[in-house]
Amino acid sequence: MVHYSSLPDDILLYLCQTMQMEKLHGLMNLSGVDKRTREIASSLIFDQISLPRCPSEDKKSWAGLEKTIDVVVSNQTIVSSVRTLDISIHSESEEKLPRAFSTLLLSFPKISTLSIRLD
Repeated sequence: MVHYSSLPDDILLYLCQTMQMEKLHGLMNLSGVDKRTREIASSLIFDQISLPRCPSEDKKSWAGLEKTIDVVVSNQTIVSSVRTLDISIHSESEEKLPRAFSTLLLSFPKISTLSIRLD
């Protein structure tokens, strides 16, 4: 009898990819099985992240974005999984980018695609 723990990583990756095609929620549930599955699933869940700027009503505030960036870069699983980063910036605001952006850009060792959109 084959046990789940004895499955090779490439089989687990295939299972995770199949779950990802079905529903991301299913992949997130699968990632809770054990540490090895979580590491494999995380590479799919966090392969691409998008940080849209959600302005406040006055459109001059980066409300909450610096805190979000701090949470993202403090999570080693996310940092080691991200390969694509997509950032949206509303150019109508004259407000400067938060310092946390430089931290964000320097935090991803495996990043291969960076997209910055000016809206």
